[in-house]
Amino acid sequence: LFRQEWGSAWFGLEVTDVPLEVAIAVGLEEAQGALVRKVIGRSPAEESGIRIGDIVRSFNGRRIKNARDFKNDLAGTELGTEIEMCVAREGYRFTVYAVPQKRPLGFSVMQKIFPWLGVMFSEVIPETLESDKLEKIGKEGGVLIEEVIPNSPAGKVGIKAGDIIMSFNHRKVKTKREFLTERLIAPEVTVAPVMTIKSESYNLSVNLILSR
Repeated sequence: LFRQEWGSAWFGLEVTDVPLEVAIAVGLEEAQGALVRKVIGRSPAEESGIRIGDIVRSFNGRRIKNARDFKNDLAGTELGTEIEMCVAREGYRFTVYAVPQKRPLGFSVMQKIFPWLGVMFSEVIPETLESDKLEKIGKEGGVLIEEVIPNSPAGKVGIKAGDIIMSFNHRKVKTKREFLTERLIAPEVTVAPVMTIKSESYNLSVNLILSR
């Protein structure tokens, strides 16, 4: 579960990973970014001037490595917030500004394709924590659990609000984007991934079964 608006931001395009031959053709040194393969008519993407074949290189200043990065960043965008994207086209680079709309009816909501954990979460920002709490949990970052849904996969293994996810499947997660990326590549929803949880009073590793 995510915040009410998580996954509702809609830009009106479909992207895929950048094939190496396409990267070379447009003068990129590496196959990095999100390749636009479809633009919906009268969408924010079309109105911003984005075309099929463009490559999104960055999103609000963050480097986009692949299509997954772009989808995660867009899904986490608050409605009404202007986004800035660096786009590559035929050897040129330019900046696009646009405001995603609320996802129209008939378009799938991204959160439905994710294995479901049953938590609301935000990013840990050490600078905003009280000094005593910061001393207990450290300065490593992580994903802060804000709410746990009863009888969800997270709730069944004892995860609580205030806990911090430090790793997923033995990979450290310092940001929401890293957590979403690792969770997306979990091989099967029936596989029990391992998460390291940290709180003010304990550290533990938990195995849980994700569901859709």
